[in-house]
Amino acid sequence: MKVLEEVWTLDGEPCGKYLAPVMDDTLERLLRFAELGKVADRISDVVLDELRAMSPATIDRYLAPVKSARYPQAKSTTRPGLILRGSIPLRTAMDGFPAVPGYLEIDTVAHCGHRNEGDYLVTINATDPYLGWGVTRTVRNKAFVHMKAGMDQILAAYPIPLAGVDFDNGSEFLNWGMIAWCDDQGIPTITRSRPYQHNDNAHVEQRNGDWVRRHAFRYRYETQPNSMT
Repeated sequence: MKVLEEVWTLDGEPCGKYLAPVMDDTLERLLRFAELGKVADRISDVVLDELRAMSPATIDRYLAPVKSARYPQAKSTTRPGLILRGSIPLRTAMDGFPAVPGYLEIDTVAHCGHRNEGDYLVTINATDPYLGWGVTRTVRNKAFVHMKAGMDQILAAYPIPLAGVDFDNGSEFLNWGMIAWCDDQGIPTITRSRPYQHNDNAHVEQRNGDWVRRHAFRYRYETQPNSMT
């Protein structure tokens, strides 16, 4: 376990499906350049053979406690918006987006750490599934005045006319102020995802991790600056 954890760490913490096929080559390089000094006393032919024989599922199962301790799950602050839900159409994972640019999946990532009381920064993440284009803007909290400022910045940075938005189901989006903002901007199509169904807006959910969490981690941020790219 200790040797596996060290190899996984030095290799960039990949999942088992990526680590297993390159395990033999990775071990050869780490041993050749003496990069396993922290666990040198644990290395033996038996241990190395066991590592090479591990399946992706076994690697993920063994590393699950390590990942949980290293990256504890942050609290979710999304609360389904109760108003407007009946008047905003759903877009599910099966519906997809038009095969043209101009549509954005939009979600928020709360930088609250492991407690959600008080004020903390929130990142608005927008992704165009067709172009692969995206932008993030971080605001002070989920109050409409800050959400509107962040959306204004996202719209200004978007390179083409915005034809539609697909919001997360949170109340920071499903409110009269945000709908009025969409009307003012002339955005013709507004849809929303289902509560707790992450696959409905899978593109932006993936980039919440790949873009936002990868750089901001799961810390709590309470400072005044209200923009981050």
